[in-house]
Amino acid sequence: MAQYLTKFSEYATGSEPSDWYVIEDTGTFTIYEDTSVEEGKYATFDPEFNDYMAYWSGNGHEESDIEIVVKLRPQDNVYTHGIRLRSTAKTEGYWLQIEDSYVRLVGSNNTLAYDSKNFELNNWYWLRLRANGNNLKAKYWDDGSPEPTNWQMEITDSTHSSGISGLHTTRNRTTDYSVVGVGTNGSTAPKLALVDPPSAPTNLSTQFL
Repeated sequence: MAQYLTKFSEYATGSEPSDWYVIEDTGTFTIYEDTSVEEGKYATFDPEFNDYMAYWSGNGHEESDIEIVVKLRPQDNVYTHGIRLRSTAKTEGYWLQIEDSYVRLVGSNNTLAYDSKNFELNNWYWLRLRANGNNLKAKYWDDGSPEPTNWQMEITDSTHSSGISGLHTTRNRTTDYSVVGVGTNGSTAPKLALVDPPSAPTNLSTQFL
C-alpha cells in the first residue's frame, strides 16, 4: 500500500519538467502559476494528435489494484478529458472521461457506464477512479462541492487485469490538472495531503500509449 500526491508546486513556472516526457507526439506538458487556483500551480497537457497518457516513474504505476483522483479543467473543448487505469495500448484499458453533458466509464473504447452531467469550459472538476480486482468504481463532482459519499458508478469487468495507470486526454483537447493523487493496493488516493508515508518519490512522468 502506498500513496502519491502532487500539486505541481515542486516545478518551476513555465518549465517542461525533466521528469515528465512527451513521446510520439509534438504536444506539450507545461507548468503554469495561477493565484486563482487554490494549489497555486497546474500542469497543462496539450497533445496534437494521439491519445495522451501520463504516468509516474516511481513504484506503483503498473499496480493492478489502484485508485486515482484528479482535479482537472477542460480548456478548449469539453471532450475526452480524464484518467486511465490498466492501459496496455492507447485503445486498451479503462478510463473515466468527461464529455460536454455526461461522464463515461470506458473499457477499450466501449462504454461500460455513463451518467448525465453538464461540464463547462474553464471550470474545475474532480474525478476519482478505483480498480480493485474485477471491481471498478467512479466518482465525479464540481470543485467547491463536497465529494460524494457513495460511488456514483460501480461495475464488474474482467477484461483488463494490469497495465499503466494515470492521466488521459486526446485529439487537441487541452486539459489542466492541479492535483493528482494515487493510492495503490487498497490505499485511498489523497487529494489534500498524504496519509500513508510514500514509498517512492511523488514525481510523475508521461508517455503516449
